[in-house]
Amino acid sequence: NQADVIIANGGGYDSFITLLASAAEADDSVYQLIDGENHQSHEWDGSYENEHIWYDLEYMSAFVTEFGEYMGELVPENAELYTENAQALAGEINELDERNRAIEAEGMSYLATEAVSGFLLQDAGFEDLTELQFLSAVEHGDDVSPRLYQQALNVATGDEIDLLAYNPQTETNQSARIRQAAEDSGVSVLEFSETFPDGIDSYTEWMSENIS
Repeated sequence: NQADVIIANGGGYDSFITLLASAAEADDSVYQLIDGENHQSHEWDGSYENEHIWYDLEYMSAFVTEFGEYMGELVPENAELYTENAQALAGEINELDERNRAIEAEGMSYLATEAVSGFLLQDAGFEDLTELQFLSAVEHGDDVSPRLYQQALNVATGDEIDLLAYNPQTETNQSARIRQAAEDSGVSVLEFSETFPDGIDSYTEWMSENIS
């Protein structure tokens, strides 16, 4: 009710925010990171799409720049400040993106219990062996089917993957068993969270830790 700007991830993710804005008659105040006009590469069409775009560093750098311009249009007297801050932050994110891509993990693959880290890992060169139907079920808060669950267990315990990407914030009985199976098979497990972990104070610090 009091906000001049409402930032929404968009793409069907946390869609409640647009409903709240509409109820407050503030639709024009909503800035969506995913929309069909400005972000075609991540446009949501009702089917599965990885909407965790804050793990896409190239995308986030572009967002920061665009948002600085957007704020400058809203408050012209501060436009220069917004632009300078946006360019500085975009530069930091670009440096992280370069560092991540320099990992050059081509020839290595991973399985994910949830899609959150997908963009970061794929930009680092890892191949994603996770079934899209599996990820879609997890995103909708559903248990995956027995077939998909067994398939994930087989991948986790075989010799196909070098890494299991695990989100402890969305842990289920199924994901915990997949993690245990991977660890028992000697597969490396790395945790990637959906929101700031404890002790992390900024976005760039968070992404730097993920890359490390």
